Amino acid sequence: MSTEKLSRRNVVAAGAWSVPVVALAAATPAAAASTGQPDAPQVDLVTTAALPNEGDNGRGGPSNLRFYQGTRDLTFTFTYTNNGPDDLPAGGRVAIDLPLPLSWEEPTIIASSQSGRTFTPAGTEQFDITQDGSPTIFRKAWYFDTAQPIGAGVSITVTYAITLNDVSNSATDFYKVRFKSRVGVGTSGATEISTANNTDAVPAEYVYVNRTMTP
Repeated sequence: MSTEKLSRRNVVAAGAWSVPVVALAAATPAAAASTGQPDAPQVDLVTTAALPNEGDNGRGGPSNLRFYQGTRDLTFTFTYTNNGPDDLPAGGRVAIDLPLPLSWEEPTIIASSQSGRTFTPAGTEQFDITQDGSPTIFRKAWYFDTAQPIGAGVSITVTYAITLNDVSNSATDFYKVRFKSRVGVGTSGATEISTANNTDAVPAEYVYVNRTMTP
C-alpha cells in the first residue's frame, strides 16, 4: 500500500487539518532474502499487522487520531502465514517494525500460537524515511528467526512485548505513523514465490506516538 507524506511547507498551505503521512520502507534483504536455488523449498509468505492489544491513550491532534503516550508497556500480536506449496524450514524470519525508534525499548517475543515454538533475535535494521525537508524520522525493524519449520498452509501468531518510553521530539510532534510487520525466508534456504505480501502496515489506521498535545 503506497502512502503520501506532506512537507511542513505543504501542511501550512493545506490548513491546520492536514498532517504528514510517514512513507513505509520497502521490503529489505534481511527480511526477504531468497536463495534462488532451483531445488530450494518454494514458499509464499504473508503477514498481517495489528494495533497494540492494549487500548490507546485517547484521541487528539489535527486529525483526531488515536495516540499512544509513554511510558507504558504494549504488546503487538502479528500473524504470519506460509501459503506453500512447501514447508518453510527452520530459520524463517519475522519482524516487528516501528516508527520513531527512539521512543521504543528493545522488544521481546512473549508468546506464539504454537506451543514450543522458539525464536532467536536476528538483528535490527533502521530506515531513514525523511522527505521534503521535514524533521528527520526513522523506522526500525527488530528481526527474529524461528527455530521450527512453518508448514505449508500454516498460520502462526506472534506476540511482541515492548515498552513505549516518554521520548518526544520534532518528529513525534510532526508525523502520524503506522505500525508494521515483516516476514521473510531468512536463513531457511527457501525461495519466495512472491515477496508482495512480506510486509503489512495496519490498514487505514494512522496514529500519533508521544506527540506533545492536549487530548
